[in-house]
Amino acid sequence: MIDIDAAREFVALHGRLLDRRRFAHLVDGAPAEGVLQALAGYRNDDGGFGHALEPDVRAANSEPIAVLAAFDILRHAGAAGHDWVRAALDWLTTVSNDDGGVPFLLPQSSSAPRAPFLNPAEGAPSSLHMTAAVAGAALKLAEHERSLHEHPWLTGAAEFCWSRLPLADTAHAYETRFVLDFLDGVPDRARADEMIDAIAARLPPDGRLRVSGGTEGEALNPIGIAPWPGRPIRRILDDAVVEAGLDELAAGQRDDGGWDFDWLAWNPAVAWEWRGRLTVDWLTVLKANHPGWK
Repeated sequence: MIDIDAAREFVALHGRLLDRRRFAHLVDGAPAEGVLQALAGYRNDDGGFGHALEPDVRAANSEPIAVLAAFDILRHAGAAGHDWVRAALDWLTTVSNDDGGVPFLLPQSSSAPRAPFLNPAEGAPSSLHMTAAVAGAALKLAEHERSLHEHPWLTGAAEFCWSRLPLADTAHAYETRFVLDFLDGVPDRARADEMIDAIAARLPPDGRLRVSGGTEGEALNPIGIAPWPGRPIRRILDDAVVEAGLDELAAGQRDDGGWDFDWLAWNPAVAWEWRGRLTVDWLTVLKANHPGWK
């Protein structure tokens, strides 16, 4: 059973203003405008997002990984048609390579504090992991704002992802997660479903993806891979796996009221930011799966 009051106290004590506003919108029905006002502080003049919106990247400059976070926040705030979405897509075109993909991390962030597992690759090659992640988030926004499907960045990013999907590394937990997220939203369902089935055949029966090179025991819960009911990729999980994953997720609430994470906590302040963000993230998922969650 979720303790909402304990979660509220945790977020009030430890969450960023952004996550406090997100909690108020999600749980208490506060206007989404408060979320947008808080998100504005992470936005740059170039249309992208930075300023540690992604807690593990402390750079002020815009980053694709921060745009990913912003797109998820905007979607849950019901702001798919906001001008910021198209402006961020416009910015992505300025940092994309000729093949349509974006780098995992931009060279500009190399001098800023960041997690040791987030490093720019030499030459800034396109990353399937990052391109699929951002494109997947953009495609979910496009379901509510159809004109986004025609944006040049999303068109090019989708072509890049399709070209690289045969090379996708299903032993890489996060790349698998974000490839599935991309496939979850593409309009060509027959093509996407065929690829989803091919990936699903290689997943472990319990739906958990172990993170190679991560901390001891680090793994993606099956709900972290396919969080939303009624979505195309949810069918890769058996009903029993879904229920077990949701039970595990709900049971993950700590005694202090918040949720924690199992990847490397490389900085105490960053860890608190992550816990505040994840507490709202996981409550959002639990609410979507169990409307009577309270």
